[in-house]
Amino acid sequence: MEMSMKHDIGVAVIGMGWMGQAHSRAYRRVPDIFHDYRICPRLVVMADPVPSRREEAVARFGFDHAVADWREAIETPGVDVVVVATPNAEHAEVAIAAASGGKHVFCEKPVGRTLAETRAVADAVRHAGVQGGVGFNYRWAPMVQYAASL
Repeated sequence: MEMSMKHDIGVAVIGMGWMGQAHSRAYRRVPDIFHDYRICPRLVVMADPVPSRREEAVARFGFDHAVADWREAIETPGVDVVVVATPNAEHAEVAIAAASGGKHVFCEKPVGRTLAETRAVADAVRHAGVQGGVGFNYRWAPMVQYAASL
């Protein structure tokens, strides 16, 4: 990517609980924190079955719009990456659908409830040729590293 060009990235956040809100705040800060990269995430759509969360996502975080069904969010034009911040039991299904739809995927942990589900997500990402990532926010925190060393 040429650094002089602005690069827009369309984002869909699936699930607007605590983690969905954390990701939404983080994407809004990217242009300021990583200004040299000229990356500009655009909060295109969020999906959550709770009406008040959908309303808040648009009003508070600036999503273009919100929907109840995560499938509709994945299919929204302009979405490049899907953030999976749903309840744990839904992670694999949403991540596989997003990857199969040609979207890059960032999934909160656990990716799957079982090894087989987790492998299915990895296979879907690999097969689609998209990027996949997993949220391990505290992995390198000093206290976590200390606990691991014990």
